[in-house]
Amino acid sequence: MSFFTKQPFFLIITLSLLSCSNAIVQETKLKGEFKVLEVQPISDPINNIIKNGAFIEWLSGTRVPSGFLPPFSQYSYVNKRAKKGTGYEVVQKWIKADAGVDIGNMFRTSLSDLQPNNYIFSVNATLLKGPKVNIGVWKISEPGKMEPFIDPLIEIAGELNKPIHLEKEFKIEQGDTYFFCAYAPDGTPQIIWSDWILSVAPVNNQ
Repeated sequence: MSFFTKQPFFLIITLSLLSCSNAIVQETKLKGEFKVLEVQPISDPINNIIKNGAFIEWLSGTRVPSGFLPPFSQYSYVNKRAKKGTGYEVVQKWIKADAGVDIGNMFRTSLSDLQPNNYIFSVNATLLKGPKVNIGVWKISEPGKMEPFIDPLIEIAGELNKPIHLEKEFKIEQGDTYFFCAYAPDGTPQIIWSDWILSVAPVNNQ
């Protein structure tokens, strides 16, 4: 076989290698062009024990988001506001302070048969008007009777119109039904609730 017979085969191999090399270069350049334009936090974590704690579901015509109970309008009322991304925010305004009144008058949610454990309760909120807003935890001590479990669990006060994240770890020692309720200890505050989050506290191995 002559040199000229082998030459086309050599050219094909050379062209193939050049083509593969070019593809690798192109791929490298493409990888360098990826950009992160915007990162949105996930407001409703997968481990949130409070159903609809990010207020994603709010049926048309209902006063409060699904899974929550409305406050008595003599003390406060809530409005729906679209949240950036998905879901809604709860805008709560007080007409008069409701600390010390029956929890049936408060904006609240209940968790049935919450088991003994260490938990972390956190909120994303924006205080629009002071002086402060609290969230407490009530439990059923006997049928039809409520008693404060932690009062307050979280207190929102301070700078106005600034989104904040607050959290607190606490312990439940007895399985029962617990109510998480928002209330005004004094004055007529206004607040935006973006998330109510309850999760099991991580185990401390130290």
